[in-house]
Amino acid sequence: GDATQVLGDAARVRQVVTNLVANAIKFTERGHVTLTAELLAGADGRTRAVVRIDDTGPGIDTALHERIFEAFVQGDASLTRQHGGSGLGLAISRRLAQAMGGDVTLERSGVAGSTFAFTWPVQIDAAAPRLPAVAPGTAWLVSSQAESGQWFTRRLTRTGWRSETLPNVAAVIARARAEPAASWPDVV
Repeated sequence: GDATQVLGDAARVRQVVTNLVANAIKFTERGHVTLTAELLAGADGRTRAVVRIDDTGPGIDTALHERIFEAFVQGDASLTRQHGGSGLGLAISRRLAQAMGGDVTLERSGVAGSTFAFTWPVQIDAAAPRLPAVAPGTAWLVSSQAESGQWFTRRLTRTGWRSETLPNVAAVIARARAEPAASWPDVV
């Protein structure tokens, strides 16, 4: 259907998401970082937005799961020295989220990475014109990570899109040269 517009503090949301994504990228040397967002209707009738940042980094020791949200605390001193940082990103992100009536939590962490969730209440903007949904089409996804390509393909398929994952830009160029322009995808 049509895309929903919500009212909220865009500057704070942008800052929290930027901090969480930057942190995930900084500590993910191999693999991927994935961001997903959704609106959830609560039992109390309030709508909440949830952004999850999932990474394949080293994970965080169980003993530190709550302490990492304290200022100047980081999970692995050796990685901190290697990548830099003050240990303020998660503390600031949580404070900003809480100021909006939400929170930042660590949903999952282990040897296969971590998932942080940023949740906050939003108000649906009923007066705003609805943004038209993009009609399904064809997409070529560029991903050197088979897992990421499969994840995006599943997401697109659910919305009616057809997609194909290509390993790099050179493969896209080769494919485009081999196909008539009329059969090129709507999105690359």
